[in-house]
Amino acid sequence: MIQSANQAACQLLGYGYRDLEGMSMRVVLDGGLIDPQHEVSVGLERDYITSRGGRVPVLTTVTAMISEGERLL
Repeated sequence: MIQSANQAACQLLGYGYRDLEGMSMRVVLDGGLIDPQHEVSVGLERDYITSRGGRVPVLTTVTAMISEGERLL
């Protein structure tokens, strides 16, 4: 689930903050989720799905963290 989103993500994907926050990553990430067992994934190119159904390639870096006892990426 998306905990927060910045303005750039909202503009890139065509969603408002309130639309993205709380949304499942499965809605915007094409090809499945990133494995939560990885501590750090650097340089992954993934396609994100826009609000209009288009696809945008994004080079990402993912870091795992713990917040309030929950593992987040």
